[in-house]
Amino acid sequence: GVGGPADGHVVKLVRAGDALWAAHFDRGLSRYEHGVWTRYSVADGLPSDWVADLAWDGRRLWGATEKGVFWVEEDKVVRPADPRLRRATSALFASDGKVLLGQARKVLTWEQSALSETVVPEEHPQRLLVSGGVTWLAGLDGLWKLSGGKVERYGVIDGRLPGDWVTALNDSPRGLLVGTYDAGLKLLGSSETLKADAWVNPGALDRKGELLAVGENGTGLAYWDGAAWSRMGLAEGLPGEDVSAVLFDEGKLWVGTRTGLARVTP
Repeated sequence: GVGGPADGHVVKLVRAGDALWAAHFDRGLSRYEHGVWTRYSVADGLPSDWVADLAWDGRRLWGATEKGVFWVEEDKVVRPADPRLRRATSALFASDGKVLLGQARKVLTWEQSALSETVVPEEHPQRLLVSGGVTWLAGLDGLWKLSGGKVERYGVIDGRLPGDWVTALNDSPRGLLVGTYDAGLKLLGSSETLKADAWVNPGALDRKGELLAVGENGTGLAYWDGAAWSRMGLAEGLPGEDVSAVLFDEGKLWVGTRTGLARVTP
């Protein structure tokens, strides 16, 4: 164990049992458990030190890299042998015993070691979410709905999104929350744009009840307390204002930036 995460640039935060996991842009993976940080890198079996996304399936921690996926189980890093899982993967989601993997022009579904594949037009997947039996894929070219064997695109041209570069997804009781890189935070199916000026970093969107945390590109953390937006940045103690990962966890909020990780009380 070491005294801190492997790197300041955090791109994803996941809670898995007693452990908090942090994926890093080019410094591998970190685990925080019982007050101790442990680092993982290519030397420990990762396919690449650039970890793009993480997902916890209840038993394994999955990681996505430019050289395929891996999982950590009982402190061991495993690289699956299937060549389809060794391709560049940029998005993950785990639910109901399934793991979904976003790759260029396809979404793979892993279930009980069996793989199935759905072809999609998206070349650059950003994030995945399953909600109500529907799979949603965020990408540079829009939002994609995968349901009943059909693939449907949501974007600017059909008036359903304010921007086509979709970076973040999250569920809410009112519907799907959709973050874009340059056109705000949108509640899908509503005429309402929740925060029109948000530049949402990939995956930097989390919700707890009525609370929302949005990591923005260069302007800090946007925080919705159920009634109004507030901002948190360097002046409020964050290590940086390019907020790249957020996670509500045990009454606190973890905030990952390109220059450090903080745990704050919302």
